[in-house]
Amino acid sequence: MPLTGASRLLHIHIAKTGGSALTNAVRAGAGERLRLCVQWHERQLLNADPNAYDFISGHFGYATASALGGDIVAVVRHPIDRFASMYFFWRGLFEKGIETNGRAQLAKKYSLAEFARIRDEPTLLEALPDSMTFQLAHGYTLAHRRALRDAGRSEEEIYEMATAHADSFAIVGTQERLDWVQARLARHFGFAVPLRHVNVTPQRVPLAGLDFVTIRAIEPWVTMDMALYMHVVRLDMIAASAG
Repeated sequence: MPLTGASRLLHIHIAKTGGSALTNAVRAGAGERLRLCVQWHERQLLNADPNAYDFISGHFGYATASALGGDIVAVVRHPIDRFASMYFFWRGLFEKGIETNGRAQLAKKYSLAEFARIRDEPTLLEALPDSMTFQLAHGYTLAHRRALRDAGRSEEEIYEMATAHADSFAIVGTQERLDWVQARLARHFGFAVPLRHVNVTPQRVPLAGLDFVTIRAIEPWVTMDMALYMHVVRLDMIAASAG
């Protein structure tokens, strides 16, 4: 049955930001009180009836979220740390034989610093460059990127779109303060949201362990994302001070 007292919540799931943990926490806390729709790809939501759900989560962007209608929640992560996490995640998938596509092969073949210097692999160009910014500005696929470029949007305009959207979200926070996002979700729905981390990448180098050469190699991939992350950190601080 529909949940009363709270509007529909749309979770823009950005990869490697704790999104699976948040979704599982909502599911565990809700029981039968919440109608959930959890999808991996944006196209799976094209024919969905948003009125049939209280909580929709998936790897979709702002354009789809706004079309579905409802309050939005999103979590971002320190971009350099997220880049490294993606690399080690793909490397692990290749080693387990789960994923053997181009990006997984490259992650296995090269060190993180060498991997970050690759600039001509289509699967990397879709998944990595300023992907958080593009997802919050419009969508996460190459087609979404092209749509913004074809519309004549500059990098500054795309960044401003992403931050303006983030400002409008009901809940926005960082992966580093996922407990704070958890608390706000609990207040939104009116029940406890038991958070447990999932999809944690083993044997990866933490952000503090990355050397200067590796950080410099990653930085060109995440220029807008770094500015977006700092914007969300400021929003997080304002929300925390307001209680």
